[in-house]
Amino acid sequence: MSSDEPRWTPTPAGPGSLEALQAEVASLRAEVDRLRAAQRDRGADDFDRLLRARRNWRRPLGALLLALACALSPLAIFSVWLRAQVTDTNRYVQNVAPLSRNKDIDAAVAAKVANELFASVDVRAIAQQALPPQGQFLAGPLTSGLRTFTQQTAERVFESPQFNKLWKDANRVAHSQVVAIVKGKSGGIVTSKDGRVVLDLGALVARVQAELHANGVNLFDGLKVNSTFELLQSKDLARASDWVRYLEAAAVILPVGVIAAFVLAVALSDDRRRTLLRGGLGVAFAMVVMLALLYAGRAVFIDSVAGPDVPHAAAGAFFDTVVRFLRTGLRAGATAGLVVAAGVWVTSAHRTAVRLRTTCGRLLTGVAAHEDWEFGATGIWVAAHKRALRYAVAVVGALALVVLKHPGPKGVITVTVLLLLAVAVIEVVGRAVSPPPDGGTTQPQLFDSA
Repeated sequence: MSSDEPRWTPTPAGPGSLEALQAEVASLRAEVDRLRAAQRDRGADDFDRLLRARRNWRRPLGALLLALACALSPLAIFSVWLRAQVTDTNRYVQNVAPLSRNKDIDAAVAAKVANELFASVDVRAIAQQALPPQGQFLAGPLTSGLRTFTQQTAERVFESPQFNKLWKDANRVAHSQVVAIVKGKSGGIVTSKDGRVVLDLGALVARVQAELHANGVNLFDGLKVNSTFELLQSKDLARASDWVRYLEAAAVILPVGVIAAFVLAVALSDDRRRTLLRGGLGVAFAMVVMLALLYAGRAVFIDSVAGPDVPHAAAGAFFDTVVRFLRTGLRAGATAGLVVAAGVWVTSAHRTAVRLRTTCGRLLTGVAAHEDWEFGATGIWVAAHKRALRYAVAVVGALALVVLKHPGPKGVITVTVLLLLAVAVIEVVGRAVSPPPDGGTTQPQLFDSA
């Protein structure tokens, strides 16, 4: 082909050509892919925002439940104490039984008995009739001496074993008045007017009369004295009967509600360990506040109930005896809260906690290794089930605190020490052993050094 002949060159694709249509389709596909990717990104962002919104309501709700559980835990203990110790007749009588051996109560009741006997018999007039005119000046000292002797006789009667039974019987009758005050009831022979609890001294006076007759004092023989001892009088208690009645009725609802609030707060929390730590400290703080209010209320109670029958010392003895189990429960609750908080911290990832666990683990396993303790298949099984065994020990400890009657701080500490000993036994029995000669696997470590 000569150079003079024309050379063919491709012409650009026209608007309607196949190549232009293919390029446009490829461009549209790319645009569709871009739009789809953008839509997926927006959908993912919306989904993340939705998840964050769902998580956002969990945090304040969990915090609210935890605060309610901590604040209501002392009231739960108070309601259980009120139902079990105050409104139950048998337990109330057992609760106030130690008052029969209280010197302040005995002195107050003895003075009341002597006053009632001398108010019924004009001992001075009888002495003046018996004395000659020149001995009339002895009527006053004789009357005073006989009054002292009568009160001392009454105190001796109250120190006898028989008085304990008489005291229980009198308080069993008076308990109906305590229930009337607590529940705001009145009517019949029992009344809660002005918050008064009256102890019938009829049997006690008869016992003192018999003892006086045995000692040659027959001035009071055959005398019927309808004497009462005002054990408690407080208008504030009468006005507070509505609130006390509600708490007594909530003796089951409050404890269950507190436990449920704790469980839900932990379940809704993003950091359950931190929630447990705060819950334990919150319960301990609430119990301490309730104890402080109880101690402050003691002074208010004594000032409000003390009267002619009940001096301040006797009122304080009555208050301390009646609320002693409530104090024990509150102290036990505070101790349990601190134990839970300490347990959560010890098992946390804090550097000091990890070092403490590692040191204790090495000490236990080191002693076992030094003494060459081997437990064979039992040790292998324990090592494989350490987590389940730890949980089982914790559950048994919690059940022990529930079953024990009035465990108190000492009971909580004792159960905690026993739990630690059980965990130590699990660690020693299931400790890591050296590889066997046949190349078998070793047992896992209880405490991680990392």
